[in-house]
Amino acid sequence: IQATATGRVHRKMDRHSEAAERLRVAARERQQSPEGFVKELQNAMAELQVPLADRSFRKNFSRNYKVLFQANPNGYRVEVLDSVLDLNSTVYVNRRMHWIAGLSMRKGHVLQQRLSQLFSLLESGTLSLAA
Repeated sequence: IQATATGRVHRKMDRHSEAAERLRVAARERQQSPEGFVKELQNAMAELQVPLADRSFRKNFSRNYKVLFQANPNGYRVEVLDSVLDLNSTVYVNRRMHWIAGLSMRKGHVLQQRLSQLFSLLESGTLSLAA
């Protein structure tokens, strides 16, 4: 029984190490491929079973805007994430300008700080996604 449990722990640690390495690479290439970074960030979150923030506010989105999230209902839209991280209160979707509300901008500022911390950890190689 102990050997089986030990094997599971090692496989989990290997998966976490692989997820950390993929996220490290995606973070280095985030300027050229923001979609790739977002995808690997979401994969790492799933691997680590990070709980998602409440997304119920999206119920109030317009029908056209909801369409943008159909493929990935729990994820981020790269253009919205870019606007929030750049602290830009406007985003263009389908050539139409939309305003990002103050609360979202404040949350975006916190997200920007957390991602900066994550990037620092990834670049230094000190991030370990242990079991």
